[in-house]
This record gives sequence, structure tokens and C-alpha cells, in this order.
Amino acid sequence: MDVQKMQKELEQRLTEVRWLQQKLKNLPEENISCERDKEYIRWYLISEGKRNYLPRSQEKLANKLMQKKYYLARLKDDLDEITFLKKCLKIAPHKRRIDKLLSPDSSYRDLLLSAVFNDEVSWSTTDYQRSNNYPENLIHNTYAGIPVRSKSEVLIANTLFSKHIPFRYEACLQLGSHTVYPDFTIQHPVTKKIYYWEHLGMMSEEDYLDNALTKIRRYCRNNIYPDGNLILTYESRQTPLDSELVLHIIEHYFS
Repeated sequence: MDVQKMQKELEQRLTEVRWLQQKLKNLPEENISCERDKEYIRWYLISEGKRNYLPRSQEKLANKLMQKKYYLARLKDDLDEITFLKKCLKIAPHKRRIDKLLSPDSSYRDLLLSAVFNDEVSWSTTDYQRSNNYPENLIHNTYAGIPVRSKSEVLIANTLFSKHIPFRYEACLQLGSHTVYPDFTIQHPVTKKIYYWEHLGMMSEEDYLDNALTKIRRYCRNNIYPDGNLILTYESRQTPLDSELVLHIIEHYFS
């Protein structure tokens, strides 16, 4: 499990712990014990160290106590997992070796690009018309030395680059009377077929969702279709982009 995935898992576990703690506040203080007596299962109410038989007529109470037992078990599992993840993150390398080699201030960077990534860099850096929209938002750097607008785009760009898949960022594309700038224009390294990748990163926002649907319709009207030569990924506040999904998509289209 990589650092990013561990951090995401830790955040999810912490969120669940808060939810479970809230649920437990509204449940009885007592506990329940269920024991099999031959073919019959008996319920017992545990309170202040004492155990009393709980008849079937108290099924509503038994249900609440069972909910409490279940939520407590989940809470303990989550707390154990949180402890484990924190230990792993403490000893995990926060900067990979390839990150150091490809960082903008690396003494190896220029030679590395020439020796390993020459073909990809050649097509990717040939002059092309790029978007001039909001250049102040291009604040995240990538292995290819191309600044992008979000950490999710960094993930896509770096995975493409590491897999030797040539791409251009926000290159101009004419769709009928509309000029658009796909997040990534990608050249298949073998077939040379061109693909477009749009990462739709704010799908929980209503206006953004409407604009995204308009964008997809525009592609389709110009014979660029999802699952064909149009790749789409989605993100919201609740569901960030997953690194394994990005890798799976790239391997599916370009391996």
C-alpha cells in the first residue's frame, strides 16, 4: 500500500470512528450476551457486572444492545487499524527515489529525460497551443516539468509519464465551432492513436456537474466517445481520485 493510499485509508477510518462514536451515544449503557443452550439461544442483560435473563418480550431492547455490540466491535477494529496505519506512515518513505531523480532541482533530471524518456518528451513538448485560462492556478509540478491545476492531475500526469505514455496538457482541440482544452491529450505509444482524458474533479457541485455533462455531449457530437477515445474520471469531496484506478485505466488503454 503506497503512502497516498494509506493516508486516504486513515482518513476514512477516522471518519468512521467519529460516526460510530456518535451512534453509540444514543444506545443503552447495558450490554448483551447471547449463549446457546442446546437448541435454544438465551439472551442475557449485562449491567454493572451482573447478568440477568432477557426474555423475548424485550426484543426491542435486545436489538439496541445488539447494535451496540456490533458498533463497539467495528470501533475497536477501526482503532486497531488506525494504530497500524499511523505506525506504517511513520516509517514509510514520504519521497520515492524516482521523485528525487525527476525533481526540478535534480542534477540527474536532464540526462534522465534524454536517456529514458526521450521519445515521450519529444512529442509531448513539441510546440502546441495551450490554454491561457487562469495560469495562476497552475501550481502543482509534475515529473514532466509541466505545472497542472490539481493534485489529481499530478497523479494522472506522473503515472502517464512513469509508464512512458506521451501526453500534452490542456492542448487546444477544435470541436465544431467550440474550442476546448482537454486535461490530457495522449498518444498511444505503439499505435499513435490519440486519446483525450478529462478529469471531472468537482462532481458534488451542481454548476460543475451541468458543465461537465455539456462537455461530454460536445465530445460525443464530434465522434469522441467515452470508453472509446475519451477517458473520463470523476471526483467529489466524498470520493477522491484513487491511484489504483488511474493505474488500471492506463494499463487498460495503453499497455
